[in-house]
Amino acid sequence: MRNAYAIFAVLGLSSGLFAAARADTAPHPPLAPTRDATVHYITQMKGKADSQKVTVSFSRNGDRMRSEPDDGSAAIILDRPAQLVTMIVTKPKIYMQFEPSGGLSSPFLLSLAMHFTPEGDDTVAGTPCHKWAITSDKGHGNVCVTDDGIILSEDGVDADGQEGKLVAQTIDYAPIDPAIFQPPAGYELIKGRMPLPHGNHAVGAAVSHP
Repeated sequence: MRNAYAIFAVLGLSSGLFAAARADTAPHPPLAPTRDATVHYITQMKGKADSQKVTVSFSRNGDRMRSEPDDGSAAIILDRPAQLVTMIVTKPKIYMQFEPSGGLSSPFLLSLAMHFTPEGDDTVAGTPCHKWAITSDKGHGNVCVTDDGIILSEDGVDADGQEGKLVAQTIDYAPIDPAIFQPPAGYELIKGRMPLPHGNHAVGAAVSHP
């Protein structure tokens, strides 16, 4: 039975799975960043009164992503080549790793499992981006993506039917230390269900946990 690890399931939105791309000649935005980038977002899940600040770090080849709330209580790392999720809690210093049964997914990365329709251009966080309407079997959404594959804004319904939005506040293209995509030194690997930080309802990635 698949259960959403709710503390780490931020928004849903029109996000994509790290799934095999189907053959498709239709236009679409870049599916993942092509440069090292650190982006600070404001996220909002429908039905939640409070928004949350989330920092997301992308590797330049789009293979790895780390997201964490600004309070530093937790983090999640997605490793595309390994199809591996690493979930980290800073107090206590523990982490958990698993291969999600439904594939990796995130509001901050896109997939050819969705249908894209171009809708013009915009500027978000002082950066130009291209607007796209997205359609899936669960609903509709809108996204604005830079030429180098960074989602700057997104709102609508994701592949799991959850609804919300996100907007980038700042973007930093400085090189990223690859070590941040690994479990921190001195943290304990645990098995089974992981204790989660109280009150943190959003970290930045939706994962299916067996």
